[in-house]
Amino acid sequence: MARVLVVDDEQSVQQILKSFLEIDGHHVVTANNYDDAISFLDHSSTDLIVTDVYLGKKTGLEVLNTVNETQPNTPVIVITGQPNLDTAASCVRAGAFDLLQKPIDQSNFIDATRRAIKESRRRRKVGELTLENRRHRKELGQTVERQTIEIERATKALIKSEQRYRTLVSAVPEILLEFDRNHKCIWYNDVAIRFFGDSIYNRELTELCVISSEEESFNQKVSSMSKSSQGFVQLKCHTLRKDREERWISWTIKPLYKVSGDYYGLLATARDITEMARLEEQVRQKAKLETIGQLAGGVAHDFNNILGAILAQSNLLGLLGASTPTSKQAIEIIENGVFRAKELTDKLLGFAQCGKTKNTPLDVHSIIEEVTSLLKRTLDKRIDISTFLRADNSVIFGDPSQIYQVILNLTINARDAIKHKFSDQPTPLMAGEIKIETTLIQGSDLTSNHSKDKYLRIYVTDNGTGISKDIRERIFEPFFTTKKSSGNSGMGLAMVYGIINNHEGFINLKSSLCYGTSFFIDLPLAERSTKVESILKNPEITIGKGNILLIDDEDLVRSSLSALLRSIGYQTFCAASGDEALAVYQEVLADIDLVILDLMMPGVDVSTCIKRLKASKPNLKILLTSGYGLNEKAESLMNGDADGFIQKPCGIAELSQLISSKIIN
Repeated sequence: MARVLVVDDEQSVQQILKSFLEIDGHHVVTANNYDDAISFLDHSSTDLIVTDVYLGKKTGLEVLNTVNETQPNTPVIVITGQPNLDTAASCVRAGAFDLLQKPIDQSNFIDATRRAIKESRRRRKVGELTLENRRHRKELGQTVERQTIEIERATKALIKSEQRYRTLVSAVPEILLEFDRNHKCIWYNDVAIRFFGDSIYNRELTELCVISSEEESFNQKVSSMSKSSQGFVQLKCHTLRKDREERWISWTIKPLYKVSGDYYGLLATARDITEMARLEEQVRQKAKLETIGQLAGGVAHDFNNILGAILAQSNLLGLLGASTPTSKQAIEIIENGVFRAKELTDKLLGFAQCGKTKNTPLDVHSIIEEVTSLLKRTLDKRIDISTFLRADNSVIFGDPSQIYQVILNLTINARDAIKHKFSDQPTPLMAGEIKIETTLIQGSDLTSNHSKDKYLRIYVTDNGTGISKDIRERIFEPFFTTKKSSGNSGMGLAMVYGIINNHEGFINLKSSLCYGTSFFIDLPLAERSTKVESILKNPEITIGKGNILLIDDEDLVRSSLSALLRSIGYQTFCAASGDEALAVYQEVLADIDLVILDLMMPGVDVSTCIKRLKASKPNLKILLTSGYGLNEKAESLMNGDADGFIQKPCGIAELSQLISSKIIN
C-alpha cells in the first residue's frame, strides 16, 4: 500500500482518481490547489503525486517544480484535459514521471501509478543505498583522518606549544632577558627592544640593567643569588632607557641550572616603576602636606588667639585714653603689628585650608584692577601688564583679602619668570608681558569635580621662562622654590592652592619652556543678582548697651575681650566651656541679649550648645568666633542657628558694629 497525493481543483475528478487508487489498495490524500498541496508536503511525505496541469492561479508544473526541490525522489504524474506538444515538452523538462489525458482510463491510470510507485520505491532504495555508501565512505574517511591526525598530532602540539610560548612571552608587559653563563644577553622580548633599543644581543648584564654608579652594589646582590634559599634576587635600581632617560626599574633575576645541576645562565625580568614611584612620592607628599597643614592651622589658630588678646588690650588702652603722644604712637604700632601678624596667620590658614576669614560677595574684577593698578606703579617699565576682563558677571563669595593675595602672588611670580628669562640678554631687549583674563565657563563643560553650574575662570599668563615638567609636579608644595640664589622660599603657591580650595575652586597650569606659563583658576560664580557690599576703610566704634555671654576656653582671650566689651557699654558674663556656659546661662537667662561662642572649646559640642541655648530663648543672637577661618563647620552653623562670625583677632570698631547690629535687630 502506498501513500498518494491527488491535486485537482475539480471535485469530480478528485473522487474518480481517489476511487481508482483506493480500489488498487492505496491510501489517498486530496488537495484542491497548489497551496493545499504544498502545505501538506511541508509536513508529510508521499510515495506518489498526481496533479492536474491547471489548478486555478497556480499550475501542476509549479507543483512539480516545488516537489523536485523538496522531495526529489517522489514521482509526479501530470494529467490534462487539453494535451498539446508544449505541455508535454514542459512536463518532460520538469521531470514528470508520466503525462495522462482526460478522461482518465482506469486501466492505464492504474498501470501508470503502479510503475510510478515502483519507481518511487526504487529511488528510495537507491537513496538508502547511496546514504549507506556515503556513511561507509565517511567512516572510512574518518578513520583515515584520525590516523592522519594522530600522525600529525605530535608536530602540531609542538608547533602549538611554540606558538603559545611566543604568545605568552609577547603578552608579558615586562622586560624579559636571558643571559648565558658569562652574563651575555642571548635572548630578549619585544618589550626589552622598546625599552633598550635594538642593540641588546651579546651585551653585558650590568651594562643593560644598571647605571655605572650602582654597578658594584648590583653585582654584589646578583652574586649572592646562589647562596639564597629563594634562588633569585629582587632589587631596584636606576637603568638607562634607549633615549638615555634614567628610569627606576624593579628587577627579578633568577639563575638557570641544567638537570645535571650545572649553571648555564640567568633569566631577568624587569618592570618600569618610575610612574608608580612618582605616585607613591605624591601620596607621601600629600600626607606630608596634610600634616604640615594641620600644624600650620593649629599654630595660626593659637597665634590668632594671642593676637586677639593683644589687640583687645591695645584697643582698651586706646579707649581709656593715652596720656602722651608717645603712648598713642605705641598703641598704634601695637595694633599695626597685630594686623601685620594677622596677614601672616591668614596665609598660614590659607595654606592649611582652614577656611576663609570672610565669606562675602566680592567683585573679582575690582580686585584684579586694584592689583594691576599697584603693579603698574611698581613693575619694571619693560614689563607690560594688561587685563582682558570678558566675564559679564565676576561676583563670587569669598574673602577679598585672600583673593587679592592669590592674584598678587601669581603676577609677582610671572614678573620673576620674565626677569629670569631675559637675565642673560642686554637689558634694553627685555620685553615682558603679563596678561590677566576672565571668562565664564559652564561647570558641565569641565571635569566631574566641577559641581557648580557656572565658574569664573581667571587666567594669569606670562611670556617668561616656562616651567619644566618635573617642577610642575611639585609647584604647589610648601617651601618648594626654584629661587635658590635669593633664598625667597616660602608658602607662595602652596598658599594659593589652599586658598582656591577653601573657595571650592580649582587651579591648574599650562607651561612651555622658554615660551611662558598660564595659570588658570576656576571659582564658583555667585548669582547675577548678588550685590557686593561696600567696605568701610575706617569704621567707627559703636557704643552699645546689653548683656553678652562670652564663651572661650582661653583665659587670656576671655578676660581681654570681656574688659574691652565692658569699656564700650556692655555687661559681660564669662564661661570657659560649653557646660559652664549652659550653667551660667540658666542663672541669667532673661538678661542675655547676645552670646559670643568660640568654635574650639572643651565640653559639650558647639552645635549642641547652640541648640540648648536657643531652646530656652529662640530669639537669642549667637556670634561664632575662631582663630581659624570661616571653615566648613562654621559655615554649616551659620546656615543654621548662628547669626554671625568673628575672625580673631578683630578690631574694636568692626566688633562693636557687628554686636550692635545684632542686638538692635
